[in-house]
Amino acid sequence: MGDAGEFYMHKGQEILALMEELQAMPEKRVVDELKSFRVSVFIYGRNHQALTGFLDFFKNDPSNQDIWHQQSIRKLKDLHYEISCWLQNYVASVEALQAHADTVYAAIYQSSGKFPEYRDKMREFRAEPVVHFVSRLRNVVLHGETAKTMFQARMSDDFSDNQVGLPAVFFQKHKTWFKGAAKDYLKDKSDSVDIPTMVTECDEKVTHFVSWFDTQTRSVSAEDLQKFYQKNRELVLLQVDDALEGWFFNPNPEKNSAPSDFGLFHGLFDQSEFDELDRFPKGSLGRADRAVELLQAHYGVPDELKNKIRRAYTDPNFFKWDAFKPLTLEAWEAKYAEEDTVEPENVESGDAS
Repeated sequence: MGDAGEFYMHKGQEILALMEELQAMPEKRVVDELKSFRVSVFIYGRNHQALTGFLDFFKNDPSNQDIWHQQSIRKLKDLHYEISCWLQNYVASVEALQAHADTVYAAIYQSSGKFPEYRDKMREFRAEPVVHFVSRLRNVVLHGETAKTMFQARMSDDFSDNQVGLPAVFFQKHKTWFKGAAKDYLKDKSDSVDIPTMVTECDEKVTHFVSWFDTQTRSVSAEDLQKFYQKNRELVLLQVDDALEGWFFNPNPEKNSAPSDFGLFHGLFDQSEFDELDRFPKGSLGRADRAVELLQAHYGVPDELKNKIRRAYTDPNFFKWDAFKPLTLEAWEAKYAEEDTVEPENVESGDAS
């Protein structure tokens, strides 16, 4: 094998070794745990958005001005069901967020003692009356019964101000669940708990805690995060460089060696970024420069690699074949139809025996 073959084999081994090193890094657990927590934050946000959106629809949409008519019995029931559904999802996501934060702390900080402020902050967060109330409400609706919502309205000649709450009788029935700070939250709510107000107050506390937790974990884990992402950057840039070197070694589109945009940045760029590159002519310096800018936005790119990208992109042959271009149904059928019609080689009768 020549020098070029040895070079490429060595680079492939180097890429594989980096992949294995990344998977084995203890810092990877920190990255994975914090990413997982951000999923819980997203889920909370989606549930908050769904509940507040439906509450706004209930209160303000003109189509709901008729819910107080006697012939709107089914519609009124459907609205109760919908609000109960989104409320249950919301209170569950508040509790899940707290539990997940505890899991992250136990997994990556507790034994090291790196994050001593966490316990007091979480205790303070859970002790907030509205947060404690929502957590207790979650336990009731998941283990007891669904929330009993009540609708009220302030009527005028041409408009009803629709309101929705949780009636006092619901809390009296489940009073063993609502103790401590949750009971304090109910002190001045003798008739009902207004659901939109409760959600607004709770979201303010959740948003503050999540912001604090995100800032603190990024600070406490800054060294671990930097170490992992630096190693990941090293791997990504090596893979891009390897693809380009392969193209320079054998720039023949007829031999399936032209990566094109998608082949070079597959798994690195989003489809919207590939679409943006397609606005530039293939083989143009403008397309090359934009590709460099997009890669630079994700990873710091050394000048030598920038120049390699420009060199490849300004060769029109670089775009003549795309290994990642999906095969159309028509092309697939034509390809296998040709294979099915190939005549088998003639076999002498003596050979067959």
